Amino acid sequence: MLTDRHHPVARRRLAALAVALLVSACAAAAPGGFDTTGHYTTKTPYAAPDAAHLTPPPPGFRPLMVQLVARHGSRPLSSPDDDDLSLQVWRRARAEGALTPLGEALGAVLEDMRAVHAEVGYGAISARGVREHAGLAARLLDRQRPLFAAAADAGRPIVVLHSGRERAGLSATAFTDALRQGLPALAPHIEPATAAPQTVYFHDAANTDAAAAYRRYEASDPRLLRMLDALKARPETQRMARRLLTALYADSFVDRLAEGAYRFQAAADPDDRIDDAVDAAASLYSLYAIAINLDDEGGWHFGRFIDPEAAAWFAMLDDAETFYERGPAFADDDVTWRAAEVLLDDFLTGIDAAATDPQAPAAVLRFTHAQALIPFAALLAIPGMHEGLPEDQPYDYSTSAWRSADVSPMAANVQWDVYTDDAGTVLVRMLHNERQVPFVDACVPTAGTTAFYTLAEIRHCYVRPAL
Repeated sequence: MLTDRHHPVARRRLAALAVALLVSACAAAAPGGFDTTGHYTTKTPYAAPDAAHLTPPPPGFRPLMVQLVARHGSRPLSSPDDDDLSLQVWRRARAEGALTPLGEALGAVLEDMRAVHAEVGYGAISARGVREHAGLAARLLDRQRPLFAAAADAGRPIVVLHSGRERAGLSATAFTDALRQGLPALAPHIEPATAAPQTVYFHDAANTDAAAAYRRYEASDPRLLRMLDALKARPETQRMARRLLTALYADSFVDRLAEGAYRFQAAADPDDRIDDAVDAAASLYSLYAIAINLDDEGGWHFGRFIDPEAAAWFAMLDDAETFYERGPAFADDDVTWRAAEVLLDDFLTGIDAAATDPQAPAAVLRFTHAQALIPFAALLAIPGMHEGLPEDQPYDYSTSAWRSADVSPMAANVQWDVYTDDAGTVLVRMLHNERQVPFVDACVPTAGTTAFYTLAEIRHCYVRPAL
């Protein structure tokens, strides 16, 4: 497409939700309790811009519509796996008398994490996730209040789409509740949220050649499998796994883990397993990364159990896996992001409708997952988010500036602000995580601006001619 390239748990949960629902929609997206600059990769909580500088449209242009796609907000684990597996390892170590003093403390935290997950719901969103989307909505309303006020007066609808998964639907609810609170006149015009996986969860749902090609790539591409196997096999990975685990477990126990003497399977899915020390360390890293999303419900300070250097290494491994499975991946291939064309087409179609029909939706709000945001950012060639690597240059933090925490933290979003004038000219400005970004280099901004592009120019830059 590119022309260039607790205790008790229940009481604590209810208190957290009360805070989330009563908080001002303009409240900060990320409260205190954890260092949000830690090694959390795609689990990084959303950080709103302090004061985003947005270029105003040229004289004579007025807002026409908003196109938005946003990742769901902060969440617990999506399924009972790493918490179950890590607790199994801990219980085996306890049975063998192989816990260090720090390891002794870990058990109660793991038990509590499981209790919180059972109460919040695997795959739901946390109180932080509610705040993230309420804040997104409030800031959008602040930026585009004339558009939404006019839409309310004219009866133009606000379309709300999501992937069909619970956390995306809950994020849509948090977002639209904040819109209703901020502009009550808009409430009758916000349509019920609808599942649209073909558009916003395209790799798994879309019936396209590009989606089918991606599914084959993810399952069996030899380059991908070699790359991921090589990352796990690196001596540094083995060393960092041992560094992390020996703080919690006796050396002899870690030796047996490394030798494959134990096998642990998640009760919910036997395919989720710990077969060695690297797997055990990776599961603990996963809990460390998700714990920040649950700081209202938990407050475990999980970082005390994870050596910082090991956390950085496992974050790099996690970023590498995401880079190759969802991101720009290999420089000579577009298989990971080509299927995002259906989402781009949906943006463009919505703008076409608004340009010709005064009763067309004033906003289309979509709620999805990192699996969509990351390839969409690559397709759009947002700076720093689309550069693949040659096969002989494996991803790590020294070979690439790509970081999933920048591309798709929790509640990540891409927004197009659309404007028009009396002549019917349509201009578009793009925001990524509420920060102004350019379109692909091949696109030329309209004369006299650096941030606004005509719709025709955007089509020229991104849309391939029909065969």
